[in-house]
Amino acid sequence: MLEEYPDITVMKPLMASKAAIVRLFETLRVELAPDVNVTVVVLGFVDSEMTEGRQLSQDKEMEIRETTRD
Repeated sequence: MLEEYPDITVMKPLMASKAAIVRLFETLRVELAPDVNVTVVVLGFVDSEMTEGRQLSQDKEMEIRETTRD
């Protein structure tokens, strides 16, 4: 299945860390229920001041556009 999306393989560390976060909070949800509600939110790439002027190239290298940086 992943062969159809060859670029996804460079995201393995991100996918693994997100899976770990989800599993941690799912465990907390079970252990703390019904006294505490647990909600899990894991974001992808977010356009913000911190990421302004940055983008991933086709080679998965971070490119910085100096004209859009502070």
